[in-house]
Amino acid sequence: MTESDPFRAEIDATGELRPGMAHLLTRNDVRRAYAVGISIGLLLTLFVLVDLVFRPSFQAISVDSEVTTRSTPAIVTILHFSFTAALAFPCVWALNRSNLNLRRVGNFAFVSLGLVSISALSLLGHPDASAIALVGVLAFVLTVVIVYAATNYDLSSAMEGFWTALAIAGAVALLGVVAVGEYSWGRLASHASPNYWGRVAFAALCGCVCVRRLPLRVFVVVISVIVLLLTSSRGSMLAALVGAIILLGLLLRKATGIMLGVYIVGSLLALTASPIVLDSVFHLSDPRRGVSSGGTGRSLAWAQAWEAFTANPWLGIGFRQHEKYITVASSAHEAYLATLAEIGIIGFMFYLLLVVGGAMRAILHAMRNGATSGDVATAMFMSGFVVLGLIETQALTTASPTSLTMFFAAASAWRPFPTQELIIRGYPR
Repeated sequence: MTESDPFRAEIDATGELRPGMAHLLTRNDVRRAYAVGISIGLLLTLFVLVDLVFRPSFQAISVDSEVTTRSTPAIVTILHFSFTAALAFPCVWALNRSNLNLRRVGNFAFVSLGLVSISALSLLGHPDASAIALVGVLAFVLTVVIVYAATNYDLSSAMEGFWTALAIAGAVALLGVVAVGEYSWGRLASHASPNYWGRVAFAALCGCVCVRRLPLRVFVVVISVIVLLLTSSRGSMLAALVGAIILLGLLLRKATGIMLGVYIVGSLLALTASPIVLDSVFHLSDPRRGVSSGGTGRSLAWAQAWEAFTANPWLGIGFRQHEKYITVASSAHEAYLATLAEIGIIGFMFYLLLVVGGAMRAILHAMRNGATSGDVATAMFMSGFVVLGLIETQALTTASPTSLTMFFAAASAWRPFPTQELIIRGYPR
């Protein structure tokens, strides 16, 4: 590289390398990356709409239920697989107009390979045709995500488009959820489940920081908060709260003068009101759903998942197999226990690297000078996703838009930091 290289000039002029930039960016490059992100965000929203339109009425499952599983209509499975496969098209389109640099996704690729390998090995002692197919789907999705993150375009712009589409299109879908208005035990379900729509609302709230027009941003926030309240999805509420705390912390770092005072006063007021708000929103004193309810009966499912893990601690009981061992609920309702049970302690370590490590790196990306709104949204989502796993079974589920969103967000979080990108490009330290 010569000193006249415009890539080098960008470093000299700003003192910072935009993450994801691996060649001189033109306006068309940025637009192309933004379009790829929007396309993927829209496909994930179509994935969500399939559940709203084609699933039958929601059937609640509790400890006393005679039925502990829900059947999925064939049309839902077919459309989910179709939209999952379609995720490859925008990535291949972008790759056709650029080139691939796998060194930029080395860490994420290593974690992905580990997860897929352990998931496959876990089925050697517990073979199951559908689970083997799902390992194949997981491998396909992670390959698509690797191509998405390794293509030499502006990944920051791609993530801004990704979160913008998820926020706006997701909010429109949530409006349809409210319009359908199907409730189960007083909670908005609308064919899928209260927790499902709560997770969609959580992702939309994270993405709203990328929405540039204020009226649209207000629309996203209002409809998402309404859905969170109507679904009473405490896992998603807690995840959104963690995301809001991350956002507040990032704002406080850069705020000065009057705005700093506003943020501090607002934080103190929120802290003062939190005991009353938390009790009324999270129903902590409710004998059926409060702190004395044993996790609304989920503690029994947690115990069964733990027993399944201790019986097969190294490679687990088989990828996506833990639900067969849960007789008191539909699942373990805890992502970390479910992952431990399914792919054992070895796979669990790779999963922690993906999610917890990804959340930490996402926060570091969002804290640096020159961070974009896409970086902030990714940090909010990944941090909330870590907490969400303590309450809900959202891990390596390719049939969930929340998990699919996590894969793209984690790949962005695991991309090189600016100084690392310089080394990849061959510049001296």
